[in-house]
Amino acid sequence: MHLLHRARLYHIAAAALSVIAGLAAWPLIADGSRLTAQVVLSALSCLAALTIAAPYATGLHDRAEESIKLCGTYGAIYGELLRAQSQLGTQATTPPRVRELIQQFDDVNTRKDALRLAAPAPDSGQTPGEHPGPAQ
Repeated sequence: MHLLHRARLYHIAAAALSVIAGLAAWPLIADGSRLTAQVVLSALSCLAALTIAAPYATGLHDRAEESIKLCGTYGAIYGELLRAQSQLGTQATTPPRVRELIQQFDDVNTRKDALRLAAPAPDSGQTPGEHPGPAQ
């Protein structure tokens, strides 16, 4: 969600730059020299376009979409792990199935790490390698 929030901030900044360029157009044209007005408006318009393109060019948008997909996958595997943990004493879950679930969980974590997501905030009470969940 952090990546998606950052991508949205780029879009908001681009919209703000576009508004500024639009509002500045008439006063600059009326009061300034034509060349100055053209340069300032062109620069603002280019900056707005670059700001919109930045999340796509840097891969931020794709990483944000992938992180959203990983949330669903993570939740499903985490639920399976909890179910397997509660069934370990019975014959309903076998050690090979548990190993398979742990491998799937590790694969999701590897995909998350490949996205270069930020570590949890220091005040979250969670260490970077720790997974949230019920206390044992």
